[in-house]
Amino acid sequence: MEDKIYKVWLKIEVNGKNMGHQVIDLQFDQGIPYAVLEWHMTHEGEVPFARVQLRQEHLFKLPQESGKVEYLYGIPVVWTD
Repeated sequence: MEDKIYKVWLKIEVNGKNMGHQVIDLQFDQGIPYAVLEWHMTHEGEVPFARVQLRQEHLFKLPQESGKVEYLYGIPVVWTD
């Protein structure tokens, strides 16, 4: 798993309810992008607890001058708990 954490702007739907656009953490694991929705503290530090695999073809790298957000995700992330 890559140590670097990026920021991604995406739309989230939780249990069918639109939660709007949010900036959340993005992590790559063996080249596969994951949106990290929740972190948990362990004796080793913070680790991703709830994450959703993103489809690479809908993930867009933004220009550097866009600020702290480095990526845009083009379709809603649907989460069911």
